[in-house]
Amino acid sequence: MEWVLTWDESPLEPDETEGWATTNDLGYRIEVVQGWSISYLLSLVPCETEAITDTGMLAWLSWIVGAPAIADHAPFSDPSLLELSAIEDIDRPRSLKLGPLAFPEQTYCSVYWLVARGDRDTEAEGTSLKLSGVWSRGEQSGVLEIDTDFSLALIADIPPVASHKTHAQVTLTRPLARLFDGIDFAESNGYKQSWQALSNLVEGTEITAN
Repeated sequence: MEWVLTWDESPLEPDETEGWATTNDLGYRIEVVQGWSISYLLSLVPCETEAITDTGMLAWLSWIVGAPAIADHAPFSDPSLLELSAIEDIDRPRSLKLGPLAFPEQTYCSVYWLVARGDRDTEAEGTSLKLSGVWSRGEQSGVLEIDTDFSLALIADIPPVASHKTHAQVTLTRPLARLFDGIDFAESNGYKQSWQALSNLVEGTEITAN
């Protein structure tokens, strides 16, 4: 099979200098000049729920109800799991293809993707999502500066995929124009901005499998 990590760029406005711009649902225009996120782990999840370790169940529950993920690891073990810790540019988004990969025969029913802080002694150490630029609405304006170590995982169902099937492909399409929806820049602090942006990135991701 093959993984494809890509971005939904269709609604973006080209910026005059670099990066891109968008207007969120609250009427703020945001210009992103630099940004990246860390795709830390990526895995298929077996249909057999017994593959999930007991110690990981609380972590799964916390992600389902929307709490930050604390541990930078999956709550299960599987041959399909990739430890990436990959920096993905947001200001100049590009698709990332991984594979082809082969695993022992197994049937998978879900996808697991974790955004988490970068490893030690790397450029992204301690940071999971970084965004810088400016925002404005009417006469209000300010600096966009998100630099967070929050972690969040996406667990989403897919049509069953058999590991022995040839040319299977799973695509994660992450939103960019909706990255700042719900953020009231004039009223919210950096903590709220960071969590909302990360939530929009992860929870707004669309997954297709074929």
